[in-house]
Amino acid sequence: LEASAAMVVFPPADPVYDTMGVIRGLLPNEGGRSQAAFDEFFADYTNFGALFSRTEAELIAQTDSFLAFYAQALEAKGTPLPKNIEAGAAAAGIGAWVGNGMFVSMGMFGWDARGAIGGITAPVLLVDGASDLIPSTLYVEA
Repeated sequence: LEASAAMVVFPPADPVYDTMGVIRGLLPNEGGRSQAAFDEFFADYTNFGALFSRTEAELIAQTDSFLAFYAQALEAKGTPLPKNIEAGAAAAGIGAWVGNGMFVSMGMFGWDARGAIGGITAPVLLVDGASDLIPSTLYVEA
């Protein structure tokens, strides 16, 4: 699953696990890709009433906007942008519906699935990057 542990409890109770909040927090207060610009982007990104009126190209451009904020946050943390997404969403094979699909299919206004998945046992392989924006402790807790 994509971002599975990060989506077990949403929004996360601890801000250290809030991906969008972490990215926003690493952005400057002023300038082109500032926290205010991110707020404007995120309001548009989560405007699901307009989602189905957008073309595939518009959704890919929106994903590219997110990647630009993500790249700036990684840079602020001293982490290089992964090579596979430097050229943008389309070149990386990231479809326009990836992020939107996660929010729309699961809802973005709150849930806690820990009780429902608590009894599931399955082998797990956790690949953790030392430079990840979200600490791996989230996956242990999930």
